[in-house]
Amino acid sequence: MQSTMNILMKAEETGQRIPSGTFTVLAQMISLIQSSTESKCLHESLNELQAYMSKLTHTRLACFDYVQPVAIETIQMAHLYAVHWMDDIALVRKFYYSVSLKDLKDGFRRHQTTEPPTIDEVYGMIANIYLCHCSSKSRSERNFASDEDCSNLISLVDVGNLHVLSTVIEILYTDTGPWQDCYDAGRLCVVDRCYKEMLNYRKSDHFMKLMEKFIQMLFVPYVRLVVEVDDLDSVEIHTRVTEYVSMFLDQANTIYGLANIVFETLFQVHVPILLNWESFGKLLLQGMIFGDVPKRDQKLEFDVVDRCELYVPFKQHSRYRSQADARVRVLCVQFLYRIVKANHPDAVLFLLKLERMLIERFTQITKAKERYYADSITHRQKLRIVQALCVVLKLTGTKPYPLLEVMLYETNQPNINYLIELIVADSSIDTLTIVNSLRNEKVKVSGIQSGFVILWLRCCRTNVLDVRYIDLLLPWTMTQNFSTRLYAQITIQRLIEKFTTITVAENDRLRVIHEAVNSYLCQGNVQRNIEKCMKDFRFNSVFDYRNLLTMENVFHNIPKVSGAPGEDVVGTAILRECFQTLGLGESNLGQALQFDELQTERRENLFLAQSVGGTDFVQRKIVPLKSLEPSQELLLGVPQHLCAKKMDSTEGLIVVASLVNRAPNLGGLARTSEIFAIKQFVINSLQDIDSKEFQALSMTAEKWLNIGELKTHKIVEYLEEMKGKGYSIVGAEQTTGSKPIQQLRFPKKCILVLGHEKNGLPAEIIRQLDLIGEIPQFGVVRSLNVHVTGAIFMWEYAKQHHVVAEL
Repeated sequence: MQSTMNILMKAEETGQRIPSGTFTVLAQMISLIQSSTESKCLHESLNELQAYMSKLTHTRLACFDYVQPVAIETIQMAHLYAVHWMDDIALVRKFYYSVSLKDLKDGFRRHQTTEPPTIDEVYGMIANIYLCHCSSKSRSERNFASDEDCSNLISLVDVGNLHVLSTVIEILYTDTGPWQDCYDAGRLCVVDRCYKEMLNYRKSDHFMKLMEKFIQMLFVPYVRLVVEVDDLDSVEIHTRVTEYVSMFLDQANTIYGLANIVFETLFQVHVPILLNWESFGKLLLQGMIFGDVPKRDQKLEFDVVDRCELYVPFKQHSRYRSQADARVRVLCVQFLYRIVKANHPDAVLFLLKLERMLIERFTQITKAKERYYADSITHRQKLRIVQALCVVLKLTGTKPYPLLEVMLYETNQPNINYLIELIVADSSIDTLTIVNSLRNEKVKVSGIQSGFVILWLRCCRTNVLDVRYIDLLLPWTMTQNFSTRLYAQITIQRLIEKFTTITVAENDRLRVIHEAVNSYLCQGNVQRNIEKCMKDFRFNSVFDYRNLLTMENVFHNIPKVSGAPGEDVVGTAILRECFQTLGLGESNLGQALQFDELQTERRENLFLAQSVGGTDFVQRKIVPLKSLEPSQELLLGVPQHLCAKKMDSTEGLIVVASLVNRAPNLGGLARTSEIFAIKQFVINSLQDIDSKEFQALSMTAEKWLNIGELKTHKIVEYLEEMKGKGYSIVGAEQTTGSKPIQQLRFPKKCILVLGHEKNGLPAEIIRQLDLIGEIPQFGVVRSLNVHVTGAIFMWEYAKQHHVVAEL
């Protein structure tokens, strides 16, 4: 201690520089002595050293020397006081007001030195001194108001030093005055300059830390307001803050974690201020549906990790980022509970406005794309909107008629329907109104089934069976659609079996209905389907029926059971952590349930591929299995007349499509050829069969169809040979001698030759034709697609020979 004092005194007397290591030793000594309370002598020596340095620093600041070595020493001494001895606030303020940063920078430019400390370190010390100056102010004194203050901060940022930039943001965070004056023109210039400088670190590990500080700095004037002191209803968030938040949320899809920082900070603002913020509803809606679809390489990574059961630390897994997006959505939805908890008079009005915005957004998405793939961005956005509506409608108590119409008249993915079922079942819409709405002929089959589920859920919620529900369900057990009948019968069976208040023995009528339903469900073909349907999680007693719209049901149970991607199945830990972050209890958390995932085949067929309910005509399709190969045993089940025509008949139509060179056209022709029992389908190369474009249209027809290969240059030779075997050659072409197709009489043994998509049939093939047919046209376009043309010709042949023969 004494040695250090002697070094300082000698340097001051002789005018020499203080050795650079002295300040490092001083900082370490001060830290050690201040942390120790045992040595009174050391503390006395430290106080003596402090008094000497204070006098020396005050003397130097009184007439600050901008010559670089002396200036750096003075800055180092002032920095020691600012960081370690905060009891001399006057010295820190004297430095702030007496030292010109502009003159200092000019001096540094003229005299460069390689000795420590570096110029960047010196600027870091100045920034720390400025921060200490701001921290020493009282609340009424705070706010960088003068142009000189703002100019000094911008000058510091212009240095291009990471530590300096971070400290300037902290100064802005600390030195905040009344909210009305905190965003004047000068402060906004500093804020904008800080953000511009931050972008230089976007690809570094420091960027997110800087961004977090920056966002906290933007909102701190509003977070620091006190409920008991300030009039929060009159507070208006500055438009520049709104612009920054909107910009950050737009960037958040590409900057992982940014949206979490934005909303965590935003939700620290008092509820009355947020409700008075015009843009808050729009931003909250953006957060509720936040998150993009994982890219193809991310999906592959998920699959490999899951299937190979590899251990990957969660925070290093790509799914961690997707779960971070889900956390944003959960935070935004859960914040609605805090809005209600605030008991503000505008809370209900805000929730009603948000409800309208969510439903309008859902409608816009539906109009833009009525049909969409599972797990697509359209599906996920609609799902997230309905998840938000689960909480909004629960809090407002509004009757969800728009969602009831969506359930009845639109085709959506299963998990969307499941959530709407919970919303409607939990609502105050009269049950009879729901059941009567099922009678509309435009109601989808999935909508009718959802109506049955709602009946079941309402009975479970009240734990009472209303016998009228059985009467309402009975007509549906006789409807034409198989799955509708099945679900009506299952619902009746489960209702009668579950509720013991009206036992089967007590009511002969219910006993007869129960026996009739059971007898039908035990039939062979029905039995196989009933086993699947009876496992439907909605008919199993797994829910807390008195609290259907819990966070677990909305964000975990329904997505999980419907086979949603892992990033959309939010775990209990995240749900609980979000409640804690917002300072809320867990009364609305619910419970994670254990059940099997819904089978993919059933999800696709039972709910999405249904015809419109209530009509006289029900769609009946046979779906070919892609892995099914035609076998002799399978062919025994084919009607005898078709089996004979396809396998044994020496007569029939051969379609030559060797001139067709586009795989989709060939695939479509193959499918049509199989449907109309064509004897042989001839193409230029059998390799075309393996094309994905071919198979996309053929729908496995190539596995049932006799396909041959005939090169283009051998067509004429082939036709001459087949003529010798008694075949007639028919061409589809527009020529001077062609006849309308309705006037053609196809021989039983004939070959149909189709032309090239663009050039049609060449002259050497036309010379071989016995019959030339064309399709009458009444429009402007000169020709039909070759696939369409071939299909019409094949149907005309089938109409003349197969259909007539069957009749």
